[in-house]
Amino acid sequence: YETDHVDVSSRQSARDDLISLELAQSVLDDRVSLFGGYTNLNGRSRDFRLRGAFESASGLTGLSASYRALFSTQEALSTELDPYFSVLRTYHPYHEFSISLRHELSERFGAEGGFSFRRLERKEDVGPFNHDFERYYALLRSCDWPWRGSEVSVVGNLYDTGSDRTWETELFFRQKIGENLKVYAGTSYSLYKENRYTLEEENDVRSVFIGGEYDILEDLSFRSRYVLEDDDYDITHYLEVGLRIRF
Repeated sequence: YETDHVDVSSRQSARDDLISLELAQSVLDDRVSLFGGYTNLNGRSRDFRLRGAFESASGLTGLSASYRALFSTQEALSTELDPYFSVLRTYHPYHEFSISLRHELSERFGAEGGFSFRRLERKEDVGPFNHDFERYYALLRSCDWPWRGSEVSVVGNLYDTGSDRTWETELFFRQKIGENLKVYAGTSYSLYKENRYTLEEENDVRSVFIGGEYDILEDLSFRSRYVLEDDDYDITHYLEVGLRIRF
């Protein structure tokens, strides 16, 4: 894979060469799926990924695990092929592991839990978008309860960065009204979050949101969303309105 990019600061054209190898396999009547991926960027190993998932014969229980290793520091590269960098960010080598377990308690209720952690190869590389962390979570969800067409989920998160621990609860509610309208509301928390408008990192972000989607046609829908975010430094309001076209 070969592409050009223009550096924002110097406006000089450069070229990045990416070689990617991926392998996926399903076994045991598709109840076990395995995935592995490797990329080489400009002659150097960039990252390695492994993922596995298991689904019980009844479909009521699922287990998944993933591992990712970033081998080389990612600077200003072609954004089309590099998910680690976007204008202001630099990612340093790390190892990240995640595991989750899901079980359907009944036709209307389900539960899920798991953990993930990341470790940098060098402690001195800690900085914006580069952190050691551990996250533990538990989730309860319902479908068609308390009313038909509704979805409710409650998530408990425990974040541990080594220097402090933060416990937060997230709530999400969605209701289908008629055939064409869905409305939702909820709260969420992020220990670290990227502002997609300024591309800056925000810490301890507590959000409250409300929104909806109305299907105008089969492949055309109107969407709106309001979000209030409260972080360590400021309170921000967002209002997003748009049309979604499905091709």
